[in-house]
Amino acid sequence: DAFVALHNDKALVEKYMKPLECGVVVDYEDNLSPVQRDFRELRKVAETSGWFATKPFFFFKYLVQCWLFELAAVFILWHWGVNLLTFVAAALLLCTAQAQAGWAQHDYGHLSVFNSRRLNHIGHELVVGHLKGASSHWWNFRHFLHHSKPNVVGTDPDIGVPYVFLLGDKMPKEWGQKKRGFMPYNWQHDYFWLLGPPMLLPLYFHFENVYFTLKRRNLRDLMWTVSFFAKFFYVFNHFFSSWWGTFALYMFTRYLESHWFVACTQMSHIPMDIDRDQRRDWFSMQLKATMNAEGGSFNDWFTGHLNYQIEHHDRLFSDRSCSQRCPVTPIRWCSHT
Repeated sequence: DAFVALHNDKALVEKYMKPLECGVVVDYEDNLSPVQRDFRELRKVAETSGWFATKPFFFFKYLVQCWLFELAAVFILWHWGVNLLTFVAAALLLCTAQAQAGWAQHDYGHLSVFNSRRLNHIGHELVVGHLKGASSHWWNFRHFLHHSKPNVVGTDPDIGVPYVFLLGDKMPKEWGQKKRGFMPYNWQHDYFWLLGPPMLLPLYFHFENVYFTLKRRNLRDLMWTVSFFAKFFYVFNHFFSSWWGTFALYMFTRYLESHWFVACTQMSHIPMDIDRDQRRDWFSMQLKATMNAEGGSFNDWFTGHLNYQIEHHDRLFSDRSCSQRCPVTPIRWCSHT
């Protein structure tokens, strides 16, 4: 089930995995749980109904809105000049463009936009690199680990912050018994707003990207990242008396975007089960680590359609199918779990 969910072009992957085959579990299909059987039947319905079909034009329109928000920010500073009001307005527009570009790159990264694997990778490098200033390979490395074992301690990099925050109800108890850590964790709900969203994108995001790119010596990702910063500083430096003004606009934009990103991602994962690997079946593991948010035009847009997090993690549908064309009610609960 994990293999099926994580690989779009299964024939290509199987070709490279064939030399690794060491045997066949002959009675594997006879020992599936009812949950696994039901999940596979549901996936067949999704595949035969065409819910995985790509719609490249939809994603093109999605990128156009990002460019329009950026142009609106430029227009405000050009037409009214730089003052406190226009500075904040431009930052809010740029934040919206960056947040929506972040949701768009997520779809390209999951190879959900084109039928061609190569076109998806090229699109991902363009969007996450040139529009967001991040490394495509860095995102893939982190995000695919997250999807493989969501909310599993020691595997999911998105919850690997125990020396700052202890998440869930099991790890605080484990660390307390072992007397590990040094933060005043009983106050983390207060200092979260000082160390979490304010520092995630403005500081940690940049450090990880630079470190990963240089460590892997990935010059192509580095060039895409440089193109983003060159464009941003070239365009907005025209409106400020020094580079520091442009830098302040950029960092304030990242500060705002960080709160947007954290609100959407944490509400769909962090309230759920966080534990060491319990070796659950694919569907149960994904369901216990994710939760949906209410649908609707604004919520779908605000979250990049990732308010349907359960369907996305189980790879039951293409990323946008729930709000675009899925005729069934999105999953809200499961009687088995």
